Amino acid sequence: AFALFWFFHLRDPSQDLRFAAFFHANNVAFRRETIARFPFPEIPAYRGQCSVLGRTLRANNIPIHVLMGARVSHPCPLGVRYFVGRALNNGRDQVIVARIDSGGENPPWRSVYWNFSNSLQRTVAKIRRHGDELGLGPLSRIGALGVALTYFGLKAIGELVTLKSTNAIQRLFPI
Repeated sequence: AFALFWFFHLRDPSQDLRFAAFFHANNVAFRRETIARFPFPEIPAYRGQCSVLGRTLRANNIPIHVLMGARVSHPCPLGVRYFVGRALNNGRDQVIVARIDSGGENPPWRSVYWNFSNSLQRTVAKIRRHGDELGLGPLSRIGALGVALTYFGLKAIGELVTLKSTNAIQRLFPI
């Protein structure tokens, strides 16, 4: 279920080197001069540093590549409390990164709906596109969609709470 909606892509068997729009901190390499000039930003979020740094690199015409043959393993959240906390904090981080991108302004409230809707649409497309290759039957597909709906619903709550009170999620559900 997580493979079909989580922010990591499904494994690609190719060994290609491709241009990428983003990267993850647990599988990135930089030239020394690049990371010295553009260090990871210090932002008050659990996640989001890679997004902000990636936009900075692209704005400075520094290409990002992904080596498709590189592998990393990432476990799904361990336990219900961590799942809930991770989703709520993901929503918090979404608002914080949007504030950084806009120069300190809160994103509009309607952005919560659009984030939820876009995430759900991408997940439905991934379930349709990759369900067979992952061996998912109809009930497994419904289960995967249910897990995704739960996660995205909690993420939306995290966004809404953060728009009202920046640190409430971090205090109630630290991860």
